[in-house]
Amino acid sequence: MQLATFDPTAISFDVDEASAPEAPVDLSLTHLDLQTIGFDEPEMAEVVTTVTFGVPVSTVAIDAPVPVKDMVAPKAMSTSRQHLVAGAEWSSWSHLRDYVVSSIEETIGAFPRNPVIEKSIFSSFFDRWGPSASQQIARSAVELHGCWWRNSPISVQRFCKGSDPYFAEPIARNLGINTMSLSQ
Repeated sequence: MQLATFDPTAISFDVDEASAPEAPVDLSLTHLDLQTIGFDEPEMAEVVTTVTFGVPVSTVAIDAPVPVKDMVAPKAMSTSRQHLVAGAEWSSWSHLRDYVVSSIEETIGAFPRNPVIEKSIFSSFFDRWGPSASQQIARSAVELHGCWWRNSPISVQRFCKGSDPYFAEPIARNLGINTMSLSQ
């Protein structure tokens, strides 16, 4: 049983037409390959692979520009720092988002962002829990738990409705927030 394969079509080389041989060319490659003989364990063995190339051998030059793709680093989305104002009450979902995202970036590092998804997730969370509870849950997750929850870093998706039973509700219970008023 052979565990590794050799693809002779992956080899290419140029031969000057003036010095091209008249007979077929044999190319022998000696390489190590895994071989299984009988009931033994696979072991490395020297293998000789011979590839025969037909005649005539010719070189074709392709004069085409090589495509070059410019790589541009994605621009970081700016996050408002309004939530940092002392005593500021979070009056909208955007304050919640700004606090959570900036805390995640400071603690764990930058991550891919999607403003449409973030608006949907945080506005829904803010509407479900209300301004006071959403602020308390977010602050607890960041400040008390250090942006980690159940051995995983906190992400934007932790604030989805589907994560409430595993994330927001246990934190709310620990904070003494009534979770019975939530519509299921």
